[in-house]
Amino acid sequence: METNSMNIVSSMNLVVADMKAEKEYSDNYIQTNLIQLMIVIIVISFACLLALIPLYSFIQYKRGKLLELFSTFSLVEIEGMA
Repeated sequence: METNSMNIVSSMNLVVADMKAEKEYSDNYIQTNLIQLMIVIIVISFACLLALIPLYSFIQYKRGKLLELFSTFSLVEIEGMA
């Protein structure tokens, strides 16, 4: 009877050890995927910011040119365009 209970206990210990190993593997897999996803999100965000800064400068430059163009017209000419 004692050997039977010892076998059951050792089998349970093996099952518990297998479950712990599977959980650790699963946790590591999820953590690796999360890190990769965070890196992708950071890279995409950084690329968007790098594209946005020159675009903003270009828009401000064109806005200044447009204001410069309309400042050469008199108020009467601008009202006549409308």
